[in-house]
Amino acid sequence: MTKKLLKLYLKIAKNEFISLPEGQKIALVFASLAVIFFIGIFSFIVLGISSTLPTDFFNSLFAYALTGVLAFNILFGVPQIFKNLYGASDLAFLFTLPIRTNQLFWVKFIQSLIGLPGLLWIASCVLITVFGVSAQASFLFYPISYITILLITLIGMGVAYLLNLVLIQIIPVNRAKELMTVMTAMAGIIVYVLFQIPNLMQNNIYTDELTVLPEFPSWIPMEWGGRVLSSAIFGTIQILPLSMLILFTVLLLFLSSSLVEKGFRTGWIKMNDGLRNRKKLKSKKNKNRIHSPIVSIGVKEWRAIQRDMREWVTFLPFIFLLVFPVASILNEGKTIDFILSHPNISWMLAQAAFLFMFIFMTAGFTSSSFAREAHAIHLLRILPLSGWQITLGKLWINWLIPVCLLSTLQVIASILLNWNPLATIFGIVIIAIASLGITGIGLWLGAIGAKYDANNPQNRLIGGVSFLLIFLCFSYVIIAMIPTMLVLLPIDSLNLFTDDEFTGLFGLLFTLLKWKAAHSLLFTFIGGFVSVIFSIGIAYFFLLLTVKKINQGINIKFVDKRG
Repeated sequence: MTKKLLKLYLKIAKNEFISLPEGQKIALVFASLAVIFFIGIFSFIVLGISSTLPTDFFNSLFAYALTGVLAFNILFGVPQIFKNLYGASDLAFLFTLPIRTNQLFWVKFIQSLIGLPGLLWIASCVLITVFGVSAQASFLFYPISYITILLITLIGMGVAYLLNLVLIQIIPVNRAKELMTVMTAMAGIIVYVLFQIPNLMQNNIYTDELTVLPEFPSWIPMEWGGRVLSSAIFGTIQILPLSMLILFTVLLLFLSSSLVEKGFRTGWIKMNDGLRNRKKLKSKKNKNRIHSPIVSIGVKEWRAIQRDMREWVTFLPFIFLLVFPVASILNEGKTIDFILSHPNISWMLAQAAFLFMFIFMTAGFTSSSFAREAHAIHLLRILPLSGWQITLGKLWINWLIPVCLLSTLQVIASILLNWNPLATIFGIVIIAIASLGITGIGLWLGAIGAKYDANNPQNRLIGGVSFLLIFLCFSYVIIAMIPTMLVLLPIDSLNLFTDDEFTGLFGLLFTLLKWKAAHSLLFTFIGGFVSVIFSIGIAYFFLLLTVKKINQGINIKFVDKRG
């Protein structure tokens, strides 16, 4: 039965590809060319590393490379596996057939394996082949390396499956739809811990000379794989670490399969039918006030965000980028002492990090605004509201939520790092103003490229518009950074650098800082004025485009629920 199902899925995939519109086929071709291009770039990097790196580094290098493969499989495998286990529409039919749940599970496992993990395995095999050829490795190195990478890939899939099968049994029924958010957070934490294991095992003992990479503990599967590859490159096989790696992979997959009956079938029922049994909340008598249309649009937007925890998944990558480096710094005693003794420097670095982080976060969050309307988008066309009222209503709430998060982080950091209260308020105001422009850009991109997928709510933009969002964010950050940093950077930061240390954009910023040192009040006012005018001007321009699109009519691309 398993073979028949696999053949059936292969035929379905083939027919789906044949029936794709020509535009999507062309997009797949370009995406394939882009993947080949990036593999080529990484191949040149691998060539340089293999020809210059001493053989003493091979063990740690391979361990870190295998950790990257494992981390990639966990991060990107979790949503794919979640969709295959609980989001595929064919399961409603398959569960009615006389097929064992265990057979369905392994079919779904193989289906997941030949997706993104399979592509990653092929790319890793290409790179390890380039490494072997450049390092003049033994012929034995190639099959051993392919098997080792496959085992690490299976371990990553096993971890991703365990996250899905275990958490579906823990999450309450009324929160089952938010399971994806919890799993994303758990996957991010696991990946961070994987890369921090070598540092945590060093017991804060560091040398000034970078003679070796931090080593993984001997009980980590990636270290076993590193030992296997570093010995195979010289034509020998370490039987013990390879056997342990195989045994660990088999045990992890066996543990995943043991949770199939309760985690797969029962979990699918929970995801698809569990919400029907939710208790009705008792209605409360609320005193309703009539707000202005702009305020009402914003409140309605807030209610939609508040109801579904999955809406907050946009913030998770940025929280990881913020929290995990801070956790690493707290593991360094000397670094903590330096930061606490130099509050001006810590404030300056924090503002630069906050500016970069919140511009990207605000853009991604705001661009989901129109897709969030889903099937109710037609109401915007029949309500007695102008395009400006709808746009401004969405603008203020999508700008205010990230600003509130920014303010909270700034206040916490100011207490912990002993910042000047006025400097803290100043940083909040400047970054809040700078984020106005990107909020307008996000609204416009959301209006022209809205997409709604009920099973993947954080994916709210069509592919081309997503790339345009990234490009505009980078461009906005680069341009907005000059006047903003001219206001935020203290004059005494000049003492940290020399006159010829920077060129290009940073050289321009350094020159402006020297002028600010000579005329502090004047250049602070000019930087603040330019920052406000630039941000408000960009916001107004893109709001005009958004209003025009609303008046023309917004179309949302709805993604079907086929598995």
